[in-house]
Amino acid sequence: MMKFSMESPSTPLSQTRVWTCALTNVLLCPGLGTIMARRRVGYFQLGLAIGGFLMTLLGLVGYIVDFLRTLETPALGGRPFWVGAGGMGIFVLAWLWSAISSVQLLLVKPPLEEIPPDYGKPPILS
Repeated sequence: MMKFSMESPSTPLSQTRVWTCALTNVLLCPGLGTIMARRRVGYFQLGLAIGGFLMTLLGLVGYIVDFLRTLETPALGGRPFWVGAGGMGIFVLAWLWSAISSVQLLLVKPPLEEIPPDYGKPPILS
């Protein structure tokens, strides 16, 4: 049972919801849109994205500390460089995985959204 959704996981997503999930996945945060689409794999994507971001941040902080310690530009082969580069690689991997999930969501044909029978009729003025 999902904590954040009142709908059952077997309920198909509307076309608007699918696009919202896909754009959230690709533009905002990898994995978040997959979670919004009620897919458990989104938690792994989000975990990879957060881990990659934190590793990149740790590499950047290490680079700055090395610079402040020596007041010279650190070598590119040092430990902070590889931690940051590895973190970027992990984040890109999570982003690509969530982009593939977004394409899979878009390829599933959503049900047609029902239009109310009185849609398009002008209101009655009294």
